[in-house]
Amino acid sequence: MKHEIEVIVDYVEGKLNITDFREEFLNNHKLKQLLANKVIAACYKNYNYNIYDYLYRQLNPKTNHWNNIYSRYVVWFNLKTFLSYNNIPFKDYTKYDEDYAFLLEIQPSWLDIIDDQGIFDKIIAEVPKDLSKTKRIQWGKNKLKELFRYDKTYPRWIQDPE
Repeated sequence: MKHEIEVIVDYVEGKLNITDFREEFLNNHKLKQLLANKVIAACYKNYNYNIYDYLYRQLNPKTNHWNNIYSRYVVWFNLKTFLSYNNIPFKDYTKYDEDYAFLLEIQPSWLDIIDDQGIFDKIIAEVPKDLSKTKRIQWGKNKLKELFRYDKTYPRWIQDPE
């Protein structure tokens, strides 16, 4: 199980990208056993699920490529919790947390595109690095207003194009 722990630590530390972790998650049976083990995943017993089932049901890796801000964050957060609970040392990589927090700050309430990687990844890549946090958030909000125009008032909701 040493390799499986290394895979988890590498993802949590930002050394392994989500695509490679997803492949391990789908194809490595020992990793599945580790994450599905009720004893090891006891930190989730109050919620009546284990990490493997939660990630599989919440982010369905067969239909979702996981390569979006929300999925990267959810996987990172749950694996980080798993490592912390089991006293496995790791270096905290905060990019997934920062990207998700930025997304929540700039996304207006009438726009639900949390799973759309194309829009937010593009905005995050374009944010000037020399701006303060407040100015970065304002810049992101302005960028979204450029992308989603409306006449006088914002819409009450935007329907998914499918």
